[in-house]
Formats: sequence, C-alpha cells, structure tokens
Amino acid sequence: MHPVWSGLLANLAVVTIFVSSWAYLQAMFDRWSPWVRALALGTLFGIGAVVAMLSAFMLDEGVFIDLRTTLISSAGLFGGPVAGLTAALIAAGYRLYMGGAGAWGGCLGIAVAVGLSLALYAAVRGRKLRRRDVLVLALLIAAMGIIIVFVLPSQQRDAALAQTAVPSAVLHFISSLLAGLALLYDERRRIAVRENQTYRTIIESLPDSLNVKDRDGRFIAANPATAALMHAKSAAELIGKTDADFYAPPVASRFRQDELDVMARGVMTSIEQKLPNLDSNPKWLSTLKVPLFDESGAAAGIITLNRDVTERRNLERALEQSQQQLSYALAQMADGVAMFDRNGIMVFCNDQYRDNFPLTRDVRVPGNHVRDILRTSAQRGEQTVLEVDDLEEWVNLTEAALYTPTEHDVPLVGGRWVQFRTSASPDGASMVVVSDITKIKTAETNLRALTNLLQQQAVTDGLTGLLNRRAFDEALESELARSARDKSWISLLLMDIDRFKAFNDHYGHQEGDACLRAVSAEFKRVLKRSSDVAARYGGEEFVAILPDTDEDGAFAIADEFLKGLRALGMAHAGSEKGIVTASIGIACYRPDEDWRGAVELVGRADQALYGAKLAGRDRLTGWRGARDKTALSFG
Repeated sequence: MHPVWSGLLANLAVVTIFVSSWAYLQAMFDRWSPWVRALALGTLFGIGAVVAMLSAFMLDEGVFIDLRTTLISSAGLFGGPVAGLTAALIAAGYRLYMGGAGAWGGCLGIAVAVGLSLALYAAVRGRKLRRRDVLVLALLIAAMGIIIVFVLPSQQRDAALAQTAVPSAVLHFISSLLAGLALLYDERRRIAVRENQTYRTIIESLPDSLNVKDRDGRFIAANPATAALMHAKSAAELIGKTDADFYAPPVASRFRQDELDVMARGVMTSIEQKLPNLDSNPKWLSTLKVPLFDESGAAAGIITLNRDVTERRNLERALEQSQQQLSYALAQMADGVAMFDRNGIMVFCNDQYRDNFPLTRDVRVPGNHVRDILRTSAQRGEQTVLEVDDLEEWVNLTEAALYTPTEHDVPLVGGRWVQFRTSASPDGASMVVVSDITKIKTAETNLRALTNLLQQQAVTDGLTGLLNRRAFDEALESELARSARDKSWISLLLMDIDRFKAFNDHYGHQEGDACLRAVSAEFKRVLKRSSDVAARYGGEEFVAILPDTDEDGAFAIADEFLKGLRALGMAHAGSEKGIVTASIGIACYRPDEDWRGAVELVGRADQALYGAKLAGRDRLTGWRGARDKTALSFG
C-alpha cells in the first residue's frame, strides 16, 4: 500500500477510536449541565487530535499529514463553541509545542476547521442535525485539506499536490463523513433510547390500563395498571395470555368479539362497559380500542385503553338520586322556588312559585327574563303597590334587589301577601324563595289592632272614655317640661261633681255612671284644642291640662263648662241646687315662673277647688283667690 494511504488510514483508526470512545463515555455526562458535557467532548476530541498528530506521517520534503481537523470540526458541529474551541486550543497548543516550519500553517488549518464547524453549527442551530449537514462539513474539510497545501513553500507544494492532495482530501472527506454520521446516529440512538424510556415510564405510570394484543387476542404488551385491573401479579404475567385466562368464558367471549368487530371495521371505537371484577365488586370501564395493521394493511392486533369510571358512574347515580329527591322535595314543599342566572334569565321554578302569581303564571317560566316578568306583573296589576311611580325605575330597582340578599313582603291583588327571600350564589346567579304570608299578615293586622286597643285601654278610663289617672300624670309631666323650656303659660282645671255620693245613694250606681258619662262628655266638649288634655282624676273628679293658656283663658273655659252642665238640667234630688252641678279649682304657672312641679300645680288646683266648695259650690275659684266668679243659678 502506498505510504500516504497507510498513514492516513492509521489516522482514520485514531478518529474511529475517539468517536467510539465518546459514544461510550457521553452517557456519564448526561446528568451534568450542557456546557460541562460540551467541555468533555472538546477535551476528548482535542486529545484525539493530538494523537492524530502523533500518528502523522512525513513526506520527503518534511510535510506532515494527519486527520486532526476531522475531530476538531466534529467537536464544533456536535458540541458547539465550548467543545470546538476546547478541542482547537488543545490541538493548536500541541502543534505550537512541536514547532517546525509548518507550525503556524498547522494552527491556521486548526482555526479554519473550527471556524467552518462553528459557522455550520450556527446555521443549523434551532433544529436537529441532519445527514446533509454532516455531508456539507465533510466537503468543507476535504476542500480545506487541498487549500492548505497551497500555503506550503513552493518546493514542498508540488510534491504535496502530487503525493497527498487527492488522498488527503478523500480521506478527510471520508473520515469527517463517517465520524459525523457515527456521532449523528449515536445522538439519534440516545434520543430514541431516552424517548423510549420516557414513553415506557409514562405508560407504566399511567393510572389507566393500556395494553396491546396480537390478532389472536394474546397480550404482547401491558402496563402495571392492566395487571392490577386483571388481578395479575405483574404485567409480565399477562404476556402471551388472553382474556380467557382471567375471566369467565361468557365475559372473555364478549371481550374477544368486541376486539374482532373493531379489527374488522378498522376504526377506533369507544365504549363503556360493565366489568365483573374478580373480587365480586363490579367495575365500569370507559374503553378505547384502536386497531393495528401490518404493512400490507391486514389486521395485526389491537391497542386497548381502559379507564376505570366506576367512581364517576357511582357519582352519577348518586347525583341522579339526589336530583330525584330534590325534585320530589321541591314538588312537595309549600314555598315557591325560582332560579335566575347572572343575566336575569329564569332557569328553574317549581309549580308552587307559579301558583303564587295566578295573573302572571303564564310568563313565569324558564327562559323568560326577570324584567319581562316584572313589566307584565305591573301591567296586569298584580301588585297593589309599586315602590316608585315610574315603571322602568321600579323594574330596575327590583331586578337589582334580586341579586342582593334581602327579605321583603309584597302585597298582591285580592288581599294576598307574599314574602320574597333572595340570595346570590358565587357564580352570580340568584335564588328566590316565595312564601304566601297572607294568614300571617292578617294575624299581624289583627294583633296590631288588638295591641292598639289594649294600649288605648291602658291609658283610657273605661267608663268615661277620658284619659285615666296614670296617663294624666305622664301627660302633665311632659307638658310642664315643655312649658318650662318654652317659658309659656300652663293652666290646670280640677273639677268635682257636687254632692255625687248623695246622687248615687238616691238614684243608684247605674244612674250614677250615666251622670259621670254625661258630665265627662260636656267637660271634653269645652276643650277645643287638640293639645288640651281631659282626664278622670278620681271617682267624680275630673282634670284638664290647658297648655299655652293663661288665667283668663282657663276661667273662660271653666265658666263655659259650668254653664253647659247647668243647661243639661240633670235632676239631683240630693243637691240644694236641684240639678247636677260642679265646682272647679284653677291653678296656673306664669311664663316667669322657673320652678314647675306636677304635685305643686295639682295641690294649688285642689286648694282652689276646696275654696269653691266652701263658697257654696257650683262655681269656679282660682288659687289664692286670684279671681272668684259665682255662676248664675236657677230659681
């Protein structure tokens, strides 16, 4: 063999050794960061370039030829800048260390090789390397081998061209192509291995049962979930067996027929089936069956994916039962229930809800908007009172209240009342509960009337209809406080029927009660203002509070009463007057009197009344004899 070919083939062996070494060693660096892996690749191929230079052969003219550029360019293409520059620096350093006339030319070749590889690396970055990329690099390196010869001295160039140019270019091309393809296929092999491992890990980790059967129904692949489903010890135990080895003949026969139907139709099929589990607890499976075909298009097997949907089926059954129970409860409950979505559309209502609104029952159905229902209700006069005069404003307010937790009572035509209770859900919907509270409202009205009556009776004298003593005391305290604040007059009339005991003894208590009612009616008649207060003070004693009334006004009212009482002409055989008469005592507080007390004012009026009785009765007297007027008498 020609010595040139022998030397270059030796270099090719060096390239092969280091490329193979990287294929063996690179798995050690997979767990490291990418730049550490690239540094390892560059270091290994840099050392390989040094070994290639050590294996170089020398021409007669002293020219050394080797395949260092194959390893350097491969490092740059497959490892990037870190790997390429590392390999180039190691090779260039050694070449400079060797020295000689061609040292700088050798370094130039190294630099050109790494530059070409990094340029190609940058051009293909972002996608996977392809065989044509390796071919391009091999051609560039082969061309560079010839071009480098032209930088030799003229005496050496002719010999190099004659003896080494063509063999060097061919072997540089072959070595670069083989090295690149080896690295490319090894990279693809490693990617495929990783992907297969990933797929296997995913398949084995799947919670769903995944298995593959051949055309005869025998398992050829299965994951652990399939083994668990079929109560096998492991997935490996399933291989080569059929469903008949695990299920009863009818079940296995049904499963096999399903597989044959799918393979016959040749299309993917999804079914849901009940599986009689081996532990007597049936399971429900959602099964996807995909037919497999060989290169000729014939059925070769089937892929089956089973998902356990037992829990979902149980939940669906429980939900269905709950819905049935809820529907029954809604149908039996007394209250009406309606649901509106976030846009105001009714989505549900029970019959009781619609029955509460007979005038709009036809529009209170799912699908209608709450605004349309409200307008119809107003137009048909279903509600006796609207909160506002403007219809659209009322519709807006009512719709807004629908989505606010609230409770309000609404009067309907015909004297009926309903209560609305609204509550909003987190998703913006609203639930309305409507109760017929007509009976409650009627009871409330009756109770309110009874309460008012009891309150009135609590402050009213049952015989005369005037205020009783307790109510009088409260009214007097209030009016005294007001008059003190306002610096105003306040007067008090204390009236007593003359010789009333003798009237009762002579005519009896029934006539006595009639006399009291007549006297109290006349006493109340002369009090013209709503602010005047008349009360029964004792048995036959009556009192009147006259706010903002001075002495003259009080005397005028008292005098009018006495005249009116005489005019009644009620016979009184036990009185020297012959008719029913009365005596009145008058007491006042002037505006300039700061101290005002109820006990004191009543005491003054009582003293004045006592004076009127001493003066002969049938008259009125002011406190301390401020004025003394004797009423006209009959006869």
